[in-house]
Amino acid sequence: MIKVDSKFYNSGCTMDGKGNRVFLKRSDGRVSLEMVFLGNKVEIIGGILTPQIQDFSEIETISSVKVDGVSRPVIAKNWC
Repeated sequence: MIKVDSKFYNSGCTMDGKGNRVFLKRSDGRVSLEMVFLGNKVEIIGGILTPQIQDFSEIETISSVKVDGVSRPVIAKNWC
């Protein structure tokens, strides 16, 4: 299971889903990241290192950071 940190929602970020896709939105409403669930894999689209495919178990937390006055979703990986 992926934990969504309360900081994500408190910052004004939101998420929408459709089918096997989850859209992580910035505080200004723009889609920042898209997660596509493919069995035990997750394809992450958006950001600077995209696209990338991770094992579902490697995704630990969804949170947010503020950049230039806009809160943006971030995905933390479990490196262990």
